[in-house]
Amino acid sequence: MKDLIIKYLKLSIECKKSLKKEIKEIHNILNTLAQAQAYQMTILNEYKDMSYKTKFLNEHKKYKEVEKQIKESKEIIDELTNELKIAYKKEVKS
Repeated sequence: MKDLIIKYLKLSIECKKSLKKEIKEIHNILNTLAQAQAYQMTILNEYKDMSYKTKFLNEHKKYKEVEKQIKESKEIIDELTNELKIAYKKEVKS
């Protein structure tokens, strides 16, 4: 009877040890899942804050502004070139 009680106690201790190991493994898995979920939420928040469509629209606006400035500067350059040609013709005639 004493031997049976000793075996029972040894088995219960081994069960508790194995349960502790399993609990630690489950805890590690839960931590990993929590980190993955937190990362996913940050990505979703970033997408909500500024979607690709708004980024594209902002870049398109900047492109149009630069294009307009280039057009204006070309017009100014053409006007100055024409004035220089007129001035040169007047000087040559004189």
